[in-house]
Amino acid sequence: MTDPDATRSQLDADSLLLINVGTTHTRVSLIDIVERQYRMVATSEYSTTADAPYLDVGEGVRFALDQLAELVGCEFFDDTGQLIVPSRGSGTGVDAVVLTLSLQADVRVALVGLLPDISLRSIRKLTESAPVRVVTEISLGDRRSDEARMDALCQAKPDLILVSGGSEGGASEAVLRLMEVVGLSIYMMPQDSKPQVLFMGNSAVAAKVQDLLKACQCAVTTARNIRPSLDAEDLDPGRVALNEMTAQILRARLGGIEGLLSWTGGVLTPSPLGMGTIIELLARSAPPKKGALGVSVGSGSTTLAAGFGNTLELSVRPDLNPGRNAPHLLELTSWRDVARWLPMEFSEEALRDYLHNKTLFPQTIPATAEDLRIEMAVIREVIRAAVRTASPSWRVPFTWPWAGVLPPVASVTGSGSAFSNVPRPGYAALMLLDSIQPAGVTNLILDAQNMMCALGAAGRVNPLAVVQVFESPAFPRLGTAVCPVGKSHMGDPVMRYRMQSADGRQIRGDVRFGMIEVVPLPLGQKAQLTVQLHRHFDLGLGGYGQGGTFAVEGGLAGLIIDARGRPLIFESDPAKNRKLQEDWLAQITV
Repeated sequence: MTDPDATRSQLDADSLLLINVGTTHTRVSLIDIVERQYRMVATSEYSTTADAPYLDVGEGVRFALDQLAELVGCEFFDDTGQLIVPSRGSGTGVDAVVLTLSLQADVRVALVGLLPDISLRSIRKLTESAPVRVVTEISLGDRRSDEARMDALCQAKPDLILVSGGSEGGASEAVLRLMEVVGLSIYMMPQDSKPQVLFMGNSAVAAKVQDLLKACQCAVTTARNIRPSLDAEDLDPGRVALNEMTAQILRARLGGIEGLLSWTGGVLTPSPLGMGTIIELLARSAPPKKGALGVSVGSGSTTLAAGFGNTLELSVRPDLNPGRNAPHLLELTSWRDVARWLPMEFSEEALRDYLHNKTLFPQTIPATAEDLRIEMAVIREVIRAAVRTASPSWRVPFTWPWAGVLPPVASVTGSGSAFSNVPRPGYAALMLLDSIQPAGVTNLILDAQNMMCALGAAGRVNPLAVVQVFESPAFPRLGTAVCPVGKSHMGDPVMRYRMQSADGRQIRGDVRFGMIEVVPLPLGQKAQLTVQLHRHFDLGLGGYGQGGTFAVEGGLAGLIIDARGRPLIFESDPAKNRKLQEDWLAQITV
């Protein structure tokens, strides 16, 4: 039994100020207790002030806090201009501050491993979890001389050198030989540009590696071996260390960051780790043989988080976004793949012009219906490109019956202005359905305030607040998506359904292939859905043609039945495909 006094004490705990400094926008949110529950009271934003004329990210934070103070009627600063931490009561100050950083900068990393197909492959995968750029790789298997390897390291001018090699109880002499090359390279670099080193190899030689590099006046961090054996991979400790070291590098480059850190006790959390915390929580609470997905699309990067059981996969793509690196998308996919999502004709030249304009003005939002359609198409392909490169390496602890389809997930969360700035919740739901293409029964969740990463980082301060705020209106459901797997001809029957809501209301219908049906079910309202499937379709209820009854919950976009099959099928005729896209937009926004 819960002690009432203990519960009351926990609910009387810290008010939280969440700060996220992004590439384009800086956002601040206040979390406090409302009717004995933690809630996100208000959020405000201001343009990030890392660039000229300010060159001080703290200025953008202060501007955003001034707006927040007007919204909530709270004084955050004292007469000397200092943030009041902890709070003094009577609506002044806050009890704790959480700072996350998603602002992108060019963090250059060099990869060093014994074997290209083992050590280097694991490090390469590790770099996908942080906003870094790989500038060179060396290994004992690349057949270059030591002198050539040293030249490669020196010319690359890395900020970080990531080292792995030797399983536990395995190679040690070869690792030390390779580290001598690294040490000599660092020794020859200028004093003001020596990189940091993260060693994640055989723990038996970790102390010797530190002694070797200490003479080069190089900072060395060690983490648990990412390849404890030839057939085992352990990326989690290295992922945390890499993100923290990346944040420290950015910290040294950003004006005004030290002032913000004085509010947090020196703690700075990289945004991917905060997002990963939320997805881990959702994955652990998911039904058996289901995981959780989250995608954050910003003007500086796209982050994809996938959780399955106790396994978390993070992929950070600073090269892939609909803002500052928008033209890079066409190096990963064709312009026709982008144009196929549009209900109007659009040329390759017009698309390239659009992407280059986004590079120059990443903070702009669509001004016309046509601009909105183009932006939504670009975002779909940005996410699809991120999923396509990340998903093959996901460690999924269960099997699923659908080839060519992602593992089933209980929830998909969309974060970033890409989702929160669209004028209708149905548009946000459609972008998630089109880009992720979840199969089976999935809850679609919207990060309405773009603060999922900062909220996850708050877990170190107040885990209860994280759980309660994520279940609050700040993260509303877009709706339950019912997505049968299968293929057929346009217009063929797919599913018959009956929805029984909690108030006794019933809605029945038939859904045909190639269409989206939105069943009215308000946000937060629960119902029972009974389905009968055609024999060519599977919903994860026991096999193809197997129906059943299960619980669903409404959302901003209602209950969504997506009978377009998995994977999605497009019309080969461009005119018919444009009509198809127009129909899908109309069907999900009825």
